[in-house]
Amino acid sequence: MTDKSTKPESEASESPDPKVVPFRRIKVTVGDAPTTARPALFKRALKRSKRILLLTLPMWVLLFVALGYELKTSYLQSLYLSRVATRATYHVEKGPNPNAIFPSYGPFDQRLGYTRIQGMLDNLLSNGFTVAEQSRYSEDLKKILE
Repeated sequence: MTDKSTKPESEASESPDPKVVPFRRIKVTVGDAPTTARPALFKRALKRSKRILLLTLPMWVLLFVALGYELKTSYLQSLYLSRVATRATYHVEKGPNPNAIFPSYGPFDQRLGYTRIQGMLDNLLSNGFTVAEQSRYSEDLKKILE
């Protein structure tokens, strides 16, 4: 019978699995005073943060001034919408448009009768009328209408 206390220290400290290494704490000291390590790291991080803030501050000021100007005037929105409107066009060609899109809802569309155009057109065609010319939409206008 073997006693555990009689084993040499080298065998007692080894782990049974050679892949597992026991965790050991390592004490890190900076110079003679280990307590000054954290404040020094904190001071460096604070200097770095101040430097980054000072370098990016003009960018942030410019961004907020531009945002305030846009909120007051909607200048950028008007530039975008005017460019979209110049590409959203239509032209008139002979014959009916097989891809015609008519409104189906909306308070003004209902009140002014635009939602009833398809029904009126079907009624006229059934009574012998024909479509001589009808508008054709550009691709950008189709995207807006759909």
